[in-house]
Amino acid sequence: KEKETNAYIDEVMYFKDVVDNLKTLSNIINIGSIVLISGLLIITFSLIRITIGFNINAHKEEIQIMHLVGSPDRFIRLPFILEGCFYGLAGGLLASLCILIPWYALIIYTQNTDFAYWFNQVLIDFNLGFLRPVNIAFVLIFILIHSIFGGILGITSSFSAVKKYLE
Repeated sequence: KEKETNAYIDEVMYFKDVVDNLKTLSNIINIGSIVLISGLLIITFSLIRITIGFNINAHKEEIQIMHLVGSPDRFIRLPFILEGCFYGLAGGLLASLCILIPWYALIIYTQNTDFAYWFNQVLIDFNLGFLRPVNIAFVLIFILIHSIFGGILGITSSFSAVKKYLE
């Protein structure tokens, strides 16, 4: 329509096949990311659950003695749940640092290069310009979110292990 109203436009080119291919590629990447993250969550859940289960089995005699002297179940279960929470928090912190350190090393070591110019343009094109400078608020929120999610995952998997191995 603008071509008809604007004398300076000779031709409008719209590569529908290229756009469709990019949309398909984007959908494949999205689905692949969801599958990959789901698999990693299942593996993490299983590893924490198995680790807590091993620890429960290693302390079987102490747990039996605690039952004999009348300790409440929450008193027996709480250390294992806290252990799972610690594993999750440590894993979340480690994961966030494994992402942030290379990211900001890339940004710092490529300053004033052609790569930095191109990289900055890509970030701006994808509305991710806030990632370019070292933003302490973003770093803290990123670490906090990963740690909280890791803690929740650790608590959930340790609850599962405690329910299975202490019954």
